[in-house]
Amino acid sequence: MSPTDSDNRGRVDIGLKLVKPKMPFVRPQTITNAAMFAIAEAKAYAIDHVLAFNQLFRYSRPLYERQPDRRFLWGLTVCGEDTYVCLFMPSKAYATSAMNVQTPEGCRALINFFVGWSLCEWDRCGYDPSMVLRSIVPRLRRNPIPMAGPSTSETASGSQQPVRHMQSKLTYYEIQVHNYDPESQEHTTRQYFANLPMVNADRLFSRHTRCFSGSFTDPSLRCGYDGRVIATSLLKTGWPESNMDISADTRDECHMLRKITRILGGDADLSGRYPTLVCGGRARIDLGNGVMVDDSVQSILAEVDTEVTVHRVHKRLVIEPLGEPLNTVRSVRELIMVLYDVMSAYSAISGRCQILHRDISTNNIIVCRNANGSAHGTLIDFDFALDIEWERESPTRYARTGTLPFMSVNNLEQNENVRTQLDDWESLLSLVCYLGTFGINNEPEHKHTVDTNAHIYGWREAFQLFRSFTTIYTTMGEDGKRKTRRGKRGGDAKKQKDIEASTETVLPASSTAPSTEYTAPPMDSGDSLFYFDTGSKDENTMNVDKEDKISPASYGLVNPDLQSYLKNCETMLDDPKFESIEDRIIFVNNVYEEMKGFELQLTTDHEGSRILEKLFRISSEYQIRRFFSLMREDTIRLVIHRFSSHTIQTLLLLSAVALEREAHGETSDLAAGAEIEGEDEVRTKMPTFEELLLELVNTLTPQWAFLMANEYASHILRVLLLVLAGNPIEDQSNPKNSIKSKRSAKYVEDRNGEPINHPSLSIQRKIPDSLTDALDQLLKTTDSSINDLVARGFTTSRVGSPVLQQMLVLQSKKGTLEQPGSLLDKCLLNLVSDPTENARRDSALKLMIDDIVGSHFLQKVMELASPKLLQTLFERYFCGRLSVLSMHPISNFVVQSLLSNAKNERQLKTMIAEIQPSVGTLLFKQRPGVVRALLDSCIRLRAGSVEIMNALYSGLGISALDERKELINLLAFLMPYKEFVNADYDQLPFRIQGSLIIQLVLQLPGDGHEPIMNSFFAQAPDRMYSWCKDPSGSRIIEAIISSEHIPLATKRQVLDQYSNKYADLAVNKYGSHIVDACWKVSDMPYKEKIMIELIQREMLVQDSPFGRIVMRNCRVEQYKRRADEWRERERSLQKGKRMFKDIFDSSSTPNKRSDKKSKKSKK
Repeated sequence: MSPTDSDNRGRVDIGLKLVKPKMPFVRPQTITNAAMFAIAEAKAYAIDHVLAFNQLFRYSRPLYERQPDRRFLWGLTVCGEDTYVCLFMPSKAYATSAMNVQTPEGCRALINFFVGWSLCEWDRCGYDPSMVLRSIVPRLRRNPIPMAGPSTSETASGSQQPVRHMQSKLTYYEIQVHNYDPESQEHTTRQYFANLPMVNADRLFSRHTRCFSGSFTDPSLRCGYDGRVIATSLLKTGWPESNMDISADTRDECHMLRKITRILGGDADLSGRYPTLVCGGRARIDLGNGVMVDDSVQSILAEVDTEVTVHRVHKRLVIEPLGEPLNTVRSVRELIMVLYDVMSAYSAISGRCQILHRDISTNNIIVCRNANGSAHGTLIDFDFALDIEWERESPTRYARTGTLPFMSVNNLEQNENVRTQLDDWESLLSLVCYLGTFGINNEPEHKHTVDTNAHIYGWREAFQLFRSFTTIYTTMGEDGKRKTRRGKRGGDAKKQKDIEASTETVLPASSTAPSTEYTAPPMDSGDSLFYFDTGSKDENTMNVDKEDKISPASYGLVNPDLQSYLKNCETMLDDPKFESIEDRIIFVNNVYEEMKGFELQLTTDHEGSRILEKLFRISSEYQIRRFFSLMREDTIRLVIHRFSSHTIQTLLLLSAVALEREAHGETSDLAAGAEIEGEDEVRTKMPTFEELLLELVNTLTPQWAFLMANEYASHILRVLLLVLAGNPIEDQSNPKNSIKSKRSAKYVEDRNGEPINHPSLSIQRKIPDSLTDALDQLLKTTDSSINDLVARGFTTSRVGSPVLQQMLVLQSKKGTLEQPGSLLDKCLLNLVSDPTENARRDSALKLMIDDIVGSHFLQKVMELASPKLLQTLFERYFCGRLSVLSMHPISNFVVQSLLSNAKNERQLKTMIAEIQPSVGTLLFKQRPGVVRALLDSCIRLRAGSVEIMNALYSGLGISALDERKELINLLAFLMPYKEFVNADYDQLPFRIQGSLIIQLVLQLPGDGHEPIMNSFFAQAPDRMYSWCKDPSGSRIIEAIISSEHIPLATKRQVLDQYSNKYADLAVNKYGSHIVDACWKVSDMPYKEKIMIELIQREMLVQDSPFGRIVMRNCRVEQYKRRADEWRERERSLQKGKRMFKDIFDSSSTPNKRSDKKSKKSKK
């Protein structure tokens, strides 16, 4: 179930809860993270332990957030028979080895854990014993003390009267704060009473900082009117990295605050501008017998990990003053005064105390209000502070710290410059720009639309100008010539040239720049299996990380009047019923005339793009070409736009329909209804579809890798490849075969009306030679320019993988798929060019087999691979693992693709031999698709029939010959023999997968169908008759009757079983299909026998809609009126079938005849 207080909507498999002794446990109806001791994730198979760990990490995080007294967490994973116990510390997670509960040792180890949790101390369960949650009802008081300001109400006369408050329940934490005096080196303890946390830990691995407001006054004696502790200070608790020696802990926040107070305490002007430490130090844990130790990771893991690399210590600080967040300032003037107070304090802290704050951000500045309502600023949170006197030459002077939006350039680049006060001042400037952009009192919003009226909208051009200036300055040599290449960089090329020209005139010719420019180091190829190399400088290599240079198109908002006009036109487009063609032409021309000049703006509008798609379906080819040509100036930015991308996809589909007609000269630029421009009524000549597509290919090719990674452009690339190849484009109304996603197809069905289902989209189309050459050049260019790392990344990319698979299909047809260095070779980590052992490649491909997206890619590879490559893949990654992989919920689909694409008889028999021991598990554990894949290969290769049937016998538990008579039942119900014998036959449900397996067995070559037929005739006729009226059973009977491998004499025996029952079958929804199948395989006398039975019970048959269909198919009315004419027609049909059968048989078996002749000649 899902915890009711969770924010990630995750479903927890098992939640563990601690219960006091002798307290009855009642299973709760709901579960909360606040009440759980630990979470256990369960999976069916041991191979899924990695997935279980991932989910355990994800779902354990909210326990820290909902349990403020939690120091560390426990967790469990149960995967098949293996159980793991996990321990989550602030910096690291630990896990036991697998405890196999099927062995005595594993059971004993797991029981020890449960017993240990039940008997161990509170702190060893992960809780903080020095922190107790209390709940009381305070005593009634005449004058309750308000928490913050008076609470009054106005009377009718305007005077203010005190408000009476209801006495409420008080819930608070009682926390022990351990104070350490560095001078006397003594530890003291004070009791702190805190409200519920203001800031909670929300990560699994972090400092786990929590903040509470409260005081040292017992709230049971004195509390606020609202049932809260009267807060006078702030308690901050966390687990920062620290030195184990308290005297050498240079990063201690307590030390920083004591030093600041000691040096600046006498300065009245800075009073309240920096936090003051009331008390604080390291939290301590009682080990018993009065032994107290620091609460640290080392003390917790003393018996688990003696070599802890990250030293973290639990610390508590009580600081003053209390304040409000920065976004509560009431004016810009007040904001300026607050920032002035903060930075004046910072100047004193950095100058006189020699302490760098290193995290200036909106979260670390608070507003403190005086009694008169005035405000001043206070700089808080010295977690990342650095004492320069102690660490003048420390490596931490170069470390990256701060909050990301406000980091200095040094921190962003992680360079080797020493961090100084200037970095903090730079963070302040970033903070001011941030507030000026998003507003002072508002949270930042991420909008999909661009407000062109906002002042920040003009910053983009200024930034491009600045970037051009910087590029010129850093690339100028002594001769003053540009050393970087020019070109289109994701925007308008002409605008970019104008900017460059304007900046070149600003710089003097003698301007020089430093010879070196800092560049972030590229990612090491050994750091990750899959990543995109964004640091490449090779001009011939496609770079996928271009989002900082190319942004989606934006032309502003559509005119409301135009929007209203198009919405009115949409009703006509939804049901385009015009009285004549001329009316339709006039209507379409008027719509294009109204939106003239706003075409691109409409493509980027939600409603506008949808209406355009409908309009294109009734537009002339001239109008489509004209609209297509308008998009040429900004193609890339339109392709990656979420709305215009759908418009371009529709244009490509219509282009595919028109290309073949254009190739035959059936279209013209002077088509009827074309637009007339100018006073002389001269029609504008538009580029042909062939020219438009060629230009589109040339535009997209340089950015191909970037577009493959874009969620909107990738669909366009897939359609474009199919159009260029002339391949059939799947039915757009079928979500499984659609280029569009399921979500998009559903939207098209609901909002855009009927999809484009032109007949030419479902057949192979004739394509001009120029487009074929363009496709060859496109595949060649992308094959050489996409580097290995980007290609590997696309194999597991939900967006890029479908495009990659389409490219591999086209390369396979052209014979370039398995060339050394090809795209497939790069995706498989050079397995094609270098099939030798490679540990890194083996690890990557094994991960790909279990990946949701990578498995789809490998399925396509199995389909396209040559016998040699398939054999390599099988021996390297599947041999010896087929049984395990077949049971995996993801990798079993890869196994099915491997088995169904076996290339020869030797491969097939090897696979059957390995899978045979686990056939029973596959059939009964919801994995029958693997068995079906083997049957498909047996039928396709016409081999392995004996081996696959033996595997089925073994899997179904059939050992004796007389037991084989139940084969058809065991497969139909997918049940082992021993269970079937003891089961109630009438209560057994048919299994669809079993029905499909029987239908495949009937198609096995040679005598492969005989086991099923022998089992069929061994059953009682009434039992087999009942199958005819079942959805799955009727499929089996129909497959038997329609099978081409079963002799006609055997089929006649089946037909005889249903004699005198055809009328009853005809009126049944499923039985009517059996009658049709029997009719097709019957000869003339038997057809008349069926006909007579139907006529005798004509009233019954005619009353059923299914019976009427059977009567029509059998032409009963014609037989009743003209029996001779009916017989003559049936004889001619049978004669035609025999003639065509002889033709097909003669054309399909020439080799056998020639072999016989050659044998006779040799004799």
